[in-house]
Amino acid sequence: MPTVDTLRLKTKLSESGMPESQAQVLVEELDEALSTAITRETATKADVVELRAAIRGLDERLTEFKSDTAKQFDELKNDT
Repeated sequence: MPTVDTLRLKTKLSESGMPESQAQVLVEELDEALSTAITRETATKADVVELRAAIRGLDERLTEFKSDTAKQFDELKNDT
């Protein structure tokens, strides 16, 4: 059964610039989604819809994070 090293993933996300609290939430949600998927033999249509929604939400959060980070970087450049 495949596993995810959640501590390693959280550390990598934090080291790449994601705030630790966001990295923690992302890792917890991913772990829960994978655990649910692994315990079931087949995914239902509802499962697929739910997973797609979760991925869309994560994608939106990552896009927002990138935008915020870029703005902060630009502000720092302008301040120096």
